[in-house]
Parts: sequence; C-alpha cells; structure tokens
Amino acid sequence: MILIFIFSVTLVTLYIPFGDLPNVSITNDVASIGHDSISSHEFQSAYRNYIDRMRGQLNPEMLRAFRFERQIMDALVTRHVMTEEAKRLGLNVSSAEIAQKILENPVFRENGTFIGQSRYQAVLAQNNLTIDEFESNVGNEILTEKLRSFITAAVHVSDQEAEEEYKRRNEKGKLDYFVIDASKLEDKVSASDQEQREYYEKNKAKYTVNEKRKAKYAFLESLKLRSQVTVTDDELRQYYEQHRSEYTVPERVKAQHILFKTQEKTPEEIEKIKDKARQVLERAKKGEDFGSLAKQFSEDSTAEAGGDLGDFGRGQMVPEFERVAFSLGVGAISDLVQTQFGIHIIKVTGKQQARERPFEELKEAIRPIVETRKAEQKGSDLAQQIAVELVNNKNLDAVAAKFGAQVKETPLMEQSESIAELGNATEFQRRMFMMNKGEIGTAIQVDRGYVVPQLIDIAPSHPASFEEAQTRVLADVKT
Repeated sequence: MILIFIFSVTLVTLYIPFGDLPNVSITNDVASIGHDSISSHEFQSAYRNYIDRMRGQLNPEMLRAFRFERQIMDALVTRHVMTEEAKRLGLNVSSAEIAQKILENPVFRENGTFIGQSRYQAVLAQNNLTIDEFESNVGNEILTEKLRSFITAAVHVSDQEAEEEYKRRNEKGKLDYFVIDASKLEDKVSASDQEQREYYEKNKAKYTVNEKRKAKYAFLESLKLRSQVTVTDDELRQYYEQHRSEYTVPERVKAQHILFKTQEKTPEEIEKIKDKARQVLERAKKGEDFGSLAKQFSEDSTAEAGGDLGDFGRGQMVPEFERVAFSLGVGAISDLVQTQFGIHIIKVTGKQQARERPFEELKEAIRPIVETRKAEQKGSDLAQQIAVELVNNKNLDAVAAKFGAQVKETPLMEQSESIAELGNATEFQRRMFMMNKGEIGTAIQVDRGYVVPQLIDIAPSHPASFEEAQTRVLADVKT
C-alpha cells in the first residue's frame, strides 16, 4: 500500500489495476473501497470532464482502444484509498484550508482578487460540478498532500540501502520472467458451500465481528452557517492588518539576454567564445537592436523571441544572473556575466518594485476567509450551547431544533468506519466508543462543522457465525 501513496494521482496518467488495491469491489454503478464508495455520478462526471478536455484529440475508437474509462476509474479508486488512509491516520482538513486553496487557484482570480461567488459557481457549473462536490474534491486533494508529506517525512535511507540501489541501477543483467495477476485467477477458483463451511469450522477462532455502535447527533454544518454570517469592512480590515506581510508583492525584473554556451568547452574554446561575446556586447552598447542581436547570436531557446525572458522574481534565476539583473536600471545593458550555462549579456527592459497590496484590492479575496472563520466560530458557540442545555433537557431533537441544528444518525458501525457527510470525524468516532448507551457527549469539531452526540445503541463484539464471516471465508479459501 505504501507504494501507492507516494505517487501523485491524476485522472489521466495514473494506471493501477484493480487487482493491486485492497478491499475494492466493482458493481455496475460504483466501486466500493473499504467503507467508502464511488458513485456512478462521480465517475461519469470525471469521465465527462476528461472527454471535454481531450475533445478533438481522441475519437471514440481511440477511447475504446486505450480503455480510458478503466484508467479514470482506477485513478478515482486510488484517490479514495489515499483519502481513507489519511483519515485513518487522523489527518484532517479545515474549511479555512479549503477556502485558502480555492482562493490561490488562478482560475478563480482576476487582477489578483477573487472573481466573486456567482462567477465561481458558474465556472464550476461549466465543468459539471456543484460547489459541494468541488470543495469536497479540494479537501480530498489537500488531505492527499498531507498524507504524502506524512509518509515521505518518515522515509530514511541508510548508506547500505543507497549502495544497493546504486548497484541495482548500474549492474546490468538479463532476466526472463512472467507475471501472474492473482486477482484474475481468483475468478477461476471456485469453492463449494461445503468446502467453505469445513474451512470455517477448522478456523472458527479467527473470525469475529467487532463491536459496533450507533449514535444520534446534532450537526452544525460550517458551509450552511457561512451563508448566515455577516462580515463587516472593519472585520475584513482587521484580518488584512493581521496578515499584512502575506500580501506583499515582491520586486520583479523583466529582461532579455544573449547566451553563449561554454559547457563542455576547452579553455581555448572558451576564450574564443568570450571574444565573440565582447564583440556582440560592444554592438549592443552602441545601440544596435538587442532583440535582433539575440536572434542572430544567442544559443538559448529564447533566441527566436529576441532573448525575452519575461518577468521574474528573486530565486528564479541562478545567483550570478539574478544579482546583475536586479542591480541594473531599466534600459541598461550588463557587461559579460558568467554562469554555469555560459556567458550572458543582459538587458533590463522593465522593473516592478516591491509593493504592499492595498486593502481595497484584496477586500473581496479576504471576505470568504473571514466568512469561513466566523461560520466555524458560530458553529462552535452553538454546539457549546446545545451541549449545556442537554445537561438538563435530554431531548436531543428538541434542543437541536431550538438552535437550528440538523439531527442525524450514524449506521451501526465499527470505530474504524468513516461517516461521509462529516468528513474526517476521528475524535467523534473515538468518543462514541467511550460513551455509555443513552449518554450525551460534549461538542466535538469535525471536518465539516460541529456535532453533539448521543449514543443510542451498542452491538458487542462476538464470534462470527458462518453467514457473517462467509465473504472472508470464501476469500481465504480461494487464496
């Protein structure tokens, strides 16, 4: 499983056969992954978006030949597996993180600010997405990034492992082999009911049904609360002042250059190249058109564009080049500049000084962040009030209605199972399995808001009957 998590998941290029993923079952409409599932709507939406992107490049015959529908389903399965694993590890994503990620997406920005709620919704609609679907996908993307960071942060490679990997890559050999996909063979293996029952009787001790519990809970959803909060200009300005350092636009330079490559040249050859570069530099400083000289002499890929590098900030160029470019005034031409790539002549054609973006420019971009924070605070306050009132009034439905909360119920579930509508709810599930039947808990923050739970049923752990264990028995017999 770890190998799956290390790779980036995309809906186009990643191809992992279903046989490589655990606990995945396929039906006509969905794929089930552990306690999670992929709806036919989710698959159709992903498939339709991919077809729209590739329109004109692929005809129906090519789509069938390359089995893109299978690859798209594989990628969706992999993404869900990674999300489930992240939740199991206790990783979570807040509404504020989702809002920030969306605000950073250039698709939803214009002139440095958020495009507004109506245009945001229209863009999503054009891509066959609702706001809930898209923001859920963004949350899963952030969760996947956190999982990848969590895993790779723990990776340590010893000197011996590095040496073995070097040998593996550099010592060549010839190997004939064939691969057997065990998942494909399983369909060809059968086991009669009698064989399954005999196996079960011999191994009965290994099959148990874990304890399951069911809870009712008052739910305050942050997304719905967000539409109920009002944000004043003073609150927006206060947030701006607290995060002012984040809104500084750094200094940038726009430049052209002419490159004479010196890589893999002898000292004698480099001297000749320098002589040629000096001659071109002299012509440039006498006023010849720099772009024409770049087209004629530069060995860089920008030559056809007159050596135009566009604009860039600090840290984007090698230090020697950056130091000179940022020191020149607009219109100035440098002397010869040596870098690892060769000899450069640089002309600065524009400069943007570092500046602090004003409040008015950022006001609308900040609004959804502050709205999300206020909604979360409102959810926390209401959840605390519900929990306090339930101390004396045990009627969860009545108290929830008083404070405008929804009342939901979990299925009878194991502690490791997820609750889709709550997102990451690890703490809620942990407390469920510590409560007594009928007990009402305190306010708990979950991925998508706040809950106040009441435990309503407990199904104790017990040895599994043959019927309860049959799916696992059949899998064990086949393998």
